[in-house]
Amino acid sequence: MDLITQGLLGAVVGQVSFQRHLGKRAILWGGIVGLLPDADVIVAKYVSNPMAMELIHRGLTHSVFFALILAFPLGMALYHIDHWVTTKRDIRTHAEQIKTWSLLCFWALVTHPLLDLFTTFGTQLLAPFSNHRFALNAIPIIDLVYSVPLMISIIVGLAMPRKSFIVGSVTLFLTSAYLLLGIAQHDKALGVARSFCAQNKLNCSRIEAFPLLPTLFAQRLWVQTNDTVYVSEYSTWNKKCKPWVAQAITAVPAPIREHIAFKTYDWFTNGIYVTKAQTAHGFCVIDSRYGSLADKPFGRFCVCIDNDAVVKNVDYDEVKSVQNGAIAPIASIQRPSFGTKLRTYFGILKDLCTWTFTGE
Repeated sequence: MDLITQGLLGAVVGQVSFQRHLGKRAILWGGIVGLLPDADVIVAKYVSNPMAMELIHRGLTHSVFFALILAFPLGMALYHIDHWVTTKRDIRTHAEQIKTWSLLCFWALVTHPLLDLFTTFGTQLLAPFSNHRFALNAIPIIDLVYSVPLMISIIVGLAMPRKSFIVGSVTLFLTSAYLLLGIAQHDKALGVARSFCAQNKLNCSRIEAFPLLPTLFAQRLWVQTNDTVYVSEYSTWNKKCKPWVAQAITAVPAPIREHIAFKTYDWFTNGIYVTKAQTAHGFCVIDSRYGSLADKPFGRFCVCIDNDAVVKNVDYDEVKSVQNGAIAPIASIQRPSFGTKLRTYFGILKDLCTWTFTGE
């Protein structure tokens, strides 16, 4: 999930489990500790490998073992910081206080990757012993229906401490139920995709579904045969499915397939990608887990490989195969301004939400 939501979740965990002993400090430190696993993005920015973000983010710091190892030393540090900052003394023994702080750190740390587990990008829960990315595809990476209740719970916890435990517990129950609801919507979408294959007598080698921003009731359907990828969108709310669109699969040349950047991206996307062979940046691989029929239907994030050069996050228009077999020069491509992109993006989200809940 997004960074803000991860901090909110850590704060509510502190509110429910530890505010009784630590007071409002449990909310503050729970939120801060809940953010720590995403510090790996800072490390990735300073690594020269162009695929560093894919390799490092949601890796070791998002492992359950990371929470187990770091909880005690971090709890010890917070215990000493708390005693240095505050004049209020706890009547419990030092060992009991350190245990409380360590448990706060453990639960704030471990709930971070557990929440990421429900997203499409997934997380490496068993790193460093396994680099498998576990993903349940239950919730988009930004979902206000999940995040806003957490924020409300924190406000109540800070303003009305006596009601903090009850409000926080109800909030965690409802948000957890919402995650389970996302799994149910994902299963419904998979059923629609399977029906598409059966009705059209397609030999489908892979069938996937992914929640779309900003609601888990809008699902992206992704089906692959031997030579074609089919994409559609399905609303589990009104049970409507948009017309399917198709993209022919371009075989990956042997030199590209052996390139470390391609192997990394293949692992990162779990093989859910489409390719463009002739582009201004070489052979391009597009992560097909995200996108919409209204904009970039076959994928949003892209890596292009040309011999030893690796170019990431290429604009979609630059990836398009050019008409008449010729490759358009990059300089000739008209790039929209940031404001135009932002308005277009929010317009797409608005239209998708309208279609999801009204069918129009």
